[in-house]
Amino acid sequence: RSIRLAGEVFLVNGVAIKFKGVNRHDYNPRNGRVVSKEEIEKDILLMKRFNINAIRTSHYPASAYLYDLCDEYGMYVIDETDLECHGFELTGKYDWISDDPKWEMSYVSRMVRMIERDKNHPSIIFWSLGNESAFGTNFVKMTEVAKKMDPTRLVHYEGDFEVEAADIYSTMYSWLEHPTKQPLMETIIKESKKPHILCEYGHAMGNGPGNLKEYQDLFYAHDKLQGGFIWEWFDHGIESYTEAGEKYYRYGGDFGDDPSNKDFCIDGMLMPDRTPSPSLYEYKKVIEPIQTTAIDLNRGEIELLSRFDFQNLQIFDLYYTILEDQTLIEDGTISLPSIPARKSLQLTLPYVLNFSVKPGASYFLNISYRLKATTNYAPKGYELASANFELPIKTEGLAIVSSGSLQAEQFETTLTITGANFVVVFDTVRGMLLKLIRDGQTILERGPKFTLWRAPISNDMEIIDEMKKRDFLHLEHEIVSSFDWKESEQAVQVTVKTINSTTNSAWHYKCTYSYTIYGSGDILFNLEGTPSGKIDSAPAMLPRLGISMHVNKDLNQVKYLGRGPRENYVDSKEAGYLGVYDSTVADMFTNYVVPQANGNRMDTRWVALTDDRDQGIFIAEEEGFNFSTSYYEEFDLDNAKHTCDLKERDYVVVNIDYKQNALGSYSCGQWQLEKYRTTFEKFNLSFRLTGFNGKEIDAVALSHEVIQSIF
Repeated sequence: RSIRLAGEVFLVNGVAIKFKGVNRHDYNPRNGRVVSKEEIEKDILLMKRFNINAIRTSHYPASAYLYDLCDEYGMYVIDETDLECHGFELTGKYDWISDDPKWEMSYVSRMVRMIERDKNHPSIIFWSLGNESAFGTNFVKMTEVAKKMDPTRLVHYEGDFEVEAADIYSTMYSWLEHPTKQPLMETIIKESKKPHILCEYGHAMGNGPGNLKEYQDLFYAHDKLQGGFIWEWFDHGIESYTEAGEKYYRYGGDFGDDPSNKDFCIDGMLMPDRTPSPSLYEYKKVIEPIQTTAIDLNRGEIELLSRFDFQNLQIFDLYYTILEDQTLIEDGTISLPSIPARKSLQLTLPYVLNFSVKPGASYFLNISYRLKATTNYAPKGYELASANFELPIKTEGLAIVSSGSLQAEQFETTLTITGANFVVVFDTVRGMLLKLIRDGQTILERGPKFTLWRAPISNDMEIIDEMKKRDFLHLEHEIVSSFDWKESEQAVQVTVKTINSTTNSAWHYKCTYSYTIYGSGDILFNLEGTPSGKIDSAPAMLPRLGISMHVNKDLNQVKYLGRGPRENYVDSKEAGYLGVYDSTVADMFTNYVVPQANGNRMDTRWVALTDDRDQGIFIAEEEGFNFSTSYYEEFDLDNAKHTCDLKERDYVVVNIDYKQNALGSYSCGQWQLEKYRTTFEKFNLSFRLTGFNGKEIDAVALSHEVIQSIF
């Protein structure tokens, strides 16, 4: 095989390849750095199945088994010497020994040993001089020795900012946008004359990273941008047990170690028990080998673009399904024709949209690209790429005329509204919906309450002090200005005006809660928030804008139409496909090693929570909202250091949000992009809230109804 420079790109066998890589350490949650060949093989197989094609051995040569397996399964490798001088930054002379000739042998010997040991592995295409050690004469000497020993490979070193010795311009966590200067990615595109890679980006710490699609789009758009390596593969937690035998994972600071970077090594796309995090599914989608574009879905016309560098797409079968909400209408399989690497082709799927369309139903086309034959890394039928489209055939829902008599009674501090099979109770002092009772069962134990706080995620680590100690966003207050209600023959309307803000804030929201309660038991809810006070003093970014409710803990079954099946956020939603999903409150929760906000589902049109008798609560809004549900309050997640610290509440928390803030990668890298931020802005959040019995009407049928406001 051939590896060489050609102007602004490097070529492998004549092709300017794209790295779709990860940084990897040897790691085991019980044995630390001691890993077996079988464990390494599990890593490689999982990487291949998630479309990852490259490994950087950060920051030392890996176990010898790794290279054998990369040769066998087909992975690009950047082999990195055991060299790091990160601590010298604190001396004010970062290059103290890197630019001192007395240390030359120590530097060069590392390079010599690595090349001598690993030189016969074809998977290795770059030698890396080390990591985060500034730059100096010793790196120049290392490059000279590497070129003399092995002129067939290229040399990499991120700390060579002027690319004096290295063949590749390499950077870490380069920003896509910056508030005060031209972002580095833009500078590289405009000015660099060398091929570029991001040897680290997308800090996968806890919930995140965001913006993977934005980076990948840039890689595809510019030949000189030849991909990158996510930091990193594993969460490095140490398996531990409580006295009660509950498993959890310890990290920095849990061992009496000081100084410590605390949870900064809990930063992988795999959790310690090898459970893929949602970010790994997002990465798989972003780097998948087939990009599918809709041309005319009414006629089944799509375009396929190969993102392979060498492979032909004829290794895949295309399997498609058409769903009416959750019901299969039609499916079929096509054997893909020859589509060479990096080429595109239009196809027509052989479906005919001649079925009877149900009012209010949603229709989805799902496409799965599956291996025609078993490979050395995956079985026949394994899915490596996919696509999801909503078909353009949605009709208006059924207009429902609400009926049924209501009785409203105000007592000293409560307003009780009674219908044929339900009761709604308000607290007139606190301005809150206290409970909703359906067929004698309390299904809603606390109604909507405005919130702008979410438990910080690991990628918020650089701004947590700002959020808590300057803006006090975790200390929310609501003052009720007025509580009013009126009734008609068909409905009761309740209006609550509040002022909402945080401790010591000169800015605030003026909020209006509106509830229209119909005789049918339907409640149309609306929350309007208007920025007020000293608006200029408000933070530039808010964690969220929405409401939280408490639901009876027996309502633990979840069905929803939105993006799924895993959590998704505005800058991490490519793997979130629109559809109808079944889950449970427990399964909606992502159990990160360090508890934090999680479980959001975007573009939700309706969600139902039910008990084992199919009785429950239904929430819907055609325009869509964000929702999540769990057994924990935000401050439970915020205060817990480990998963074993979490204690389930005796109710279910349901969050419905107008906006959820982006994730970003600001623990190490790009913060939330401007277009994805939740800001101090005017908002309006509306939805239908209904108690229902699934034996009378199920959630899907409820979703086809439209309730019109009479006020």
